[in-house]
Order: sequence, then structure tokens, then C-alpha cells
Amino acid sequence: MFSAPVHYFIIAFIVTIVGTFFISYLISTSDNHASILFPYISDTGALPPESCVFGQLLNICSFLCFVCVYCWYLHECSVIRARHGPYSHIIFSRVTCIVGCLCSLGMSMVANFQEASLIIVHLIGAIMTFNLGVVFAALVTYSTRKHLDYNFRIYIFRIILTIFGFLASVGVFIFGRLSGGLSGPFPRKWDPSEPGYTYHAMSSFCEWLMSFIFLLFFSSMIFELRNYVLQSVKVQHRYISTENNEQTSLLA
Repeated sequence: MFSAPVHYFIIAFIVTIVGTFFISYLISTSDNHASILFPYISDTGALPPESCVFGQLLNICSFLCFVCVYCWYLHECSVIRARHGPYSHIIFSRVTCIVGCLCSLGMSMVANFQEASLIIVHLIGAIMTFNLGVVFAALVTYSTRKHLDYNFRIYIFRIILTIFGFLASVGVFIFGRLSGGLSGPFPRKWDPSEPGYTYHAMSSFCEWLMSFIFLLFFSSMIFELRNYVLQSVKVQHRYISTENNEQTSLLA
């Protein structure tokens, strides 16, 4: 039966999203579509051809993020059941999974609705990705202490990341408002001589910092998920009993 270590998906997610940002940044700056210093992440994937690469790769990242979130949910449920935890803990894990899935959906919306085409949907997706990402991090951190056999260092590490992620998300909005960049035009290539550039640079720095923090947070999940494997999905005929072994494997 086919199987793959679950933490490989986290590694693939981190590598893919770093590659997405790096490639789109190189293309957008070389084509003079985005500022070399302190562009927003979305600015590096707003115009073709970088928007095509940005959208395609970020959709893959969205799928990998969903897989990581769902695997974490299964891990949390298995530990709760093994410890005979109350059903409220299972409900909490489901809420965490839903928040994480919405975060993944927001990432897909950012990929498919670039700011140059439909800015409202793009911003909604960005809010879902980053703000719900902070909520997901807080829920996972809480369950690490209350529901799971936690490692104290991992717990403290996640607390620090969650706090800084929250502060960075607030900084993106506040400094973005002060710079006047949230009112358009989109995309916008900033010049250091423009009024509000300092606030824009701080807002952009907070956005990149928040992305880095989320990648670090997901990397901390390797500690728990490295002991799990993902096996092939089984597809069963609905009208044939499993006792007859009429069962087919579909590779995950």
C-alpha cells in the first residue's frame, strides 16, 4: 500500500511558497512592474507574466496548506481519543480545522483574483489568509497546551510566533492606512520620494514578516506530524460488502 510521511507535505508547502514569492519577485522587478525595495507580496504577482506564475504556484500552495491543516486535525483527534478527552475537545479541533481550511481558501482567492483585476475579492482573500491564519495559529497553540502531549519549547515557540503574527497583521493595516496605499491605485509601484513611503515600507515589511512567521509556525508542526504517514485512499463500491474484498485503492 502506498504511504508517505505526513510532514513531507509541510516541507513541500514551505518550499513551494518560498519558491512562489522568489520567482514572482524576480520576474516583477526585472520587468519593472514592482519596486525592488519593499513591494507588497501581491504587487509582485499582479501583472503578467508574473501573475500567471504567482497564481499557478499559489494555488498549489493553497492545496498543500489544506492537506497540512487536515492532517493536523486528524492528529489532534487521534491524540484526544487516545487520552479519552471530552467531546468538546473534538469540537474544538473541528473549529480549528475549519478556520485553517478558510485560510487555505483565502490563499486560493489571492492567487486567482489578482489586485489588478478584482481588488475587492483579492483583499478579502488576503484578510482570510493572514487574519484567519493568526486565529488558526492561536487555536493550534492553545490545543498544544490543553489537548495534546505537548513539548514545552514548542509551546513557547508557538506563543511567540502567534503574538508576533498578530502584531504584524495589525501593522500591515495601520501603516497601510497611514501611507494612503490602501486607497489605490492597484498595483502601485512606490517611489521613495512619494509622501507616505516610510509607512508603506513598514506596512510591506510587516506583510513579509507575517508570511515568514506563518512558515515558521507550520514548520513547528513537523515535530508532531513526523510520526504519521498518509496511506492510499480506498474507494469502495457502495453496494458491495467489504467482506468480499471488492475494493480498489486510489493513490492519494
